[in-house]
Amino acid sequence: MKSLVIALLCLAALLTASSAQAYAIYNHTSHHFCLKRWYQISCYVSVDPHSTHNGEHGAGLNNVYAFYETKSNEYHSGKFSIPKGGYARIYNKRVKIYTHSDKHIKTVDITPDYSKTESREQKP
Repeated sequence: MKSLVIALLCLAALLTASSAQAYAIYNHTSHHFCLKRWYQISCYVSVDPHSTHNGEHGAGLNNVYAFYETKSNEYHSGKFSIPKGGYARIYNKRVKIYTHSDKHIKTVDITPDYSKTESREQKP
């Protein structure tokens, strides 16, 4: 009886651990990306060039935008969310979002922010 209870507890622990998967972000570019929410000034998540960021177990990432800067311009993506256990792949001109089972669910474009370029040109 004791061994049955122990076996059931081990099985329950394994099932709980497998369902608590983290989101991931894969940066396939040579740019440092900053993920922000619309109301944030600083980065919520920072992803170095050609690297991976893993989120907390059991977490997704909701309503974020990807940003990066060059000497001449700023670039940003449309809003996206990563489901629990899912992942995003960042490329030069787009972000592709997938579920944990590798199903592609959304693509958002990364576009230049020309208003930032104009304000930089006006500075002395």
